[in-house]
Amino acid sequence: MASKKTIILAVVVVIIIAFVAIAIGSSEDKDPEARYDYTMESIDSYIGIFGNTITPDEGKQFILVTVVIANDSYEDGISTNPYILEWIITANGIEYNYMNMEANYPTEDTVTVKIGGSTEYSNVFEIPAEISIEDISFKLHWDIGTGPEFIQDDTLL
Repeated sequence: MASKKTIILAVVVVIIIAFVAIAIGSSEDKDPEARYDYTMESIDSYIGIFGNTITPDEGKQFILVTVVIANDSYEDGISTNPYILEWIITANGIEYNYMNMEANYPTEDTVTVKIGGSTEYSNVFEIPAEISIEDISFKLHWDIGTGPEFIQDDTLL
């Protein structure tokens, strides 16, 4: 009959194998629920929703970010409300978020993108004038609860 040490060792080995199998299974690439792509450009001004010309503060520039969102499988739908789906650009270690005054940028109304749908819309950020586009990174952040898993897909734009 097997000794207690052999039985304990066998049980430990089985448990380790089970943990490894679970870890490998959970690390498999999963299909994203949503995709996005974006472009950025520096602009000097824009015409606001009330027809007025809006310019950046002294020493600042506007960065126009145009985003396409595609919902592949997120059942709740993806809201483009900037207080839910937050846009963040980062430059020189500083994050710049959506600001209310930039809501004046003429873009479509807030929509909910259902499965199979996509939308394109734009927003403007105000950042220091000396920052170049090449020094800016962009990401989307779901700000309320748990949102869809996004990946960037450069075929959307």
